[in-house]
Amino acid sequence: MTKKTFAIATIILNICLMQSYAQQGTVTIEQDPQIMNLINKRTELNKANKLGTTYRVQLYSGTNGGASGVIKNYTSLFSEWPGTVKYDTPNYKVWVGKFSDRLAAERALMAIRKEFPNAFLVKENRSR
Repeated sequence: MTKKTFAIATIILNICLMQSYAQQGTVTIEQDPQIMNLINKRTELNKANKLGTTYRVQLYSGTNGGASGVIKNYTSLFSEWPGTVKYDTPNYKVWVGKFSDRLAAERALMAIRKEFPNAFLVKENRSR
């Protein structure tokens, strides 16, 4: 038997052996019906923008008086995005907007930085 014949015979034998070990079967998945209810509920919450990440623009962090002055100044200059003062121990923070995607937040930040150069983005995780 030549090397070429031996190699061909070995390849054919391996193919036959692989075919003989192949298995066929079916898979049955059983899941609790509540899983679909939870998936649907999560989808509704995502659509209502109550889960996930939001972005805000922070203008100020410091005293209550300083925050009040900044929010008053901001509201006189901008009306597109609502602003709020949030107390985060020990500082009061002025946050602007509530953006569900980073691109919209970046656009707002560019406009706001013309008047508030120290403004920056804050990533906020929601889980209400």
